[in-house]
Amino acid sequence: MKSRAIRVTVLVAIRLLFPAGHYYAKSSPQGPECSDSVRCAEMASTSLKSGDINLAIDYSKLQVGYAEDANNVADEEAAYESLASTYGTKHDYLRGLAWIDLALRLDPGDPAVQKILQKLTHATQGVQWPAQGGGTYAQYAGRAMWNSLCASAKSNGGVHFTLTAYRPGKAWREYGPASYGEVTGDATRTANNQVQYDGNADFPDCRIGVTFSANGAVLSQEGDCGFGYGLKAAGPYERLSLNGRYDCAETDLP
Repeated sequence: MKSRAIRVTVLVAIRLLFPAGHYYAKSSPQGPECSDSVRCAEMASTSLKSGDINLAIDYSKLQVGYAEDANNVADEEAAYESLASTYGTKHDYLRGLAWIDLALRLDPGDPAVQKILQKLTHATQGVQWPAQGGGTYAQYAGRAMWNSLCASAKSNGGVHFTLTAYRPGKAWREYGPASYGEVTGDATRTANNQVQYDGNADFPDCRIGVTFSANGAVLSQEGDCGFGYGLKAAGPYERLSLNGRYDCAETDLP
């Protein structure tokens, strides 16, 4: 995934790139299976009580997917809350905030959501983000998958970056995303905290603009960037780390 060329794949290639137990390990917890959001929530709770936080997170991510499949807003909110709280227990507060932000979109006035938000916000009061771009940024794609923008600042004001985006499909539990797109390259500075990527030989019409702020980034996308069907990576991204790398690890994302 470190080639500087744009690479795109669809379901068949996804299965080769991400064999069982690798990309979609989060959908295959090493424990009893769960087949709906209620059962997954029960398994997450049991795992958390036994002290297996990572297994609890795996079950909660499955809970998210089942709830979203059913378009059950109450179950979706409960799953987002569970993940936010569990990441908080793990002292992984920024990833917890990414999940509680999803719950806030559904019901900003919910007392449970506000309580979790308050705890996570208090725990991250000491985080100081520099205004210049750099680090890991994430945007929710659905079914517990996150688009990612990983950028490493360059001395000329631009960034070297990798942008990865997913589109979940009906077979997300078995195979992961239905389509996947990735762009790696250098974006040049166009204005204060703004950079632009102007494509490559394969996709010369691709234009990706990024405006950075202290706690996030907003991405625009024009032309053919080689992404799969129905896949767009534009919009706001939350800042999750200052890892300084141009490629994200699975552990960098919520």
